[in-house]
Amino acid sequence: MDVLFHPETGLIFWSLISFLLLFVLLKKIAYKPILGMLEKRENKIKESLDEAEKTRLEAEKLFADYQKQIENARKEAQQVIEQGRVAAEGIKKEIIESANKESKRMIESAQHEMTSEKEKIIVELQDKMAGLIIDASSKVVQKALSKKDHLSLIKEYTAKLGDICEG
Repeated sequence: MDVLFHPETGLIFWSLISFLLLFVLLKKIAYKPILGMLEKRENKIKESLDEAEKTRLEAEKLFADYQKQIENARKEAQQVIEQGRVAAEGIKKEIIESANKESKRMIESAQHEMTSEKEKIIVELQDKMAGLIIDASSKVVQKALSKKDHLSLIKEYTAKLGDICEG
């Protein structure tokens, strides 16, 4: 154990020469490849970091684009809903206007029919009254009047009756 604490000079000399020789050999043979590998690794790490940063920026850009697209889709959906509401209101107005026009047409048609029927009834009434007048006048006069006198009386009473019905 004493050797460890009191080394011999020859051992120190040969250990120092071995260490220097190994150091020179390593420097000449292994140092450059090790440095090259370290530089390659450093470059690869830098490239990976640059690529990660680039990917992150692209992801942020895509996320912003998607948010814009979603917002645009919402706006378009809102516009479509609004257009549908406006179109429905327009159709509602058209239906109401069409129904109003149809009801006015039906009312006018009914009034025209009533007027037409009224005129038919008046003419029919005048004809019946003429017949009644002829019957009554023939009974009253009992053949005292000629056929010509009867026709003139009928025309006169019919005209009076027409004036009364129109008035």
